Amino acid sequence: MEAATGSAVVGAVAAISGVVLGQCIGAIKDWVTVRTNREKDAAYLAILVGGHLERFVDGCWAVSFDDGTAEGRPAGEQGFHQITVQAPTFEPMTFDVDWKSLPSKLMFEILHLPYKADGLAVEIDRHFEYGDWPEYYDEFAVRQYKYLSLAIYAADLVRRLRRAADLPLEIDATAGRERASRMAERLAFLNERQSERETRMQQRQAKQEAGA
Repeated sequence: MEAATGSAVVGAVAAISGVVLGQCIGAIKDWVTVRTNREKDAAYLAILVGGHLERFVDGCWAVSFDDGTAEGRPAGEQGFHQITVQAPTFEPMTFDVDWKSLPSKLMFEILHLPYKADGLAVEIDRHFEYGDWPEYYDEFAVRQYKYLSLAIYAADLVRRLRRAADLPLEIDATAGRERASRMAERLAFLNERQSERETRMQQRQAKQEAGA
């Protein structure tokens, strides 16, 4: 009788263990499937969005060389310097991707980039509204510096995006290093111009105060 009872208990335990084990295996399979799909979603997002971000970087880089001239002459009429390279746009919400597959901070920074660019455009417009025409020398210098800084910021987003998806950080490593080097050199040049501009403004203010 005791042997029969023991056998029944063992059988029940085995049956329960089998059910639990089956559920665990099913849960593991589901987790692996979800993880695999999330990794695929993240990789697709990184490839698609990364490409658009690269285009945005190139656009900002081009703006950093715009001084309002064309072929060495003022681009506008009557000797006015005029913007010749329009600021690029980036519209992440038009992409059919799963943004939730990204780390929260990175997702926020990428989705916030259009607002960052819009704010910069408003700031630049304000500079030109009260600028020193017809050359707008200082205004173009500020625009060049600000958009180069935005290009560097967006390029960093591209690298972080690809790192999050376990993709190569640069499609062409050599070209990537060369671009980073050129951006650093350009930034150093514009920083130097910024320092010179601030010095001129201080000297001008000092003269005005001395003559007052």
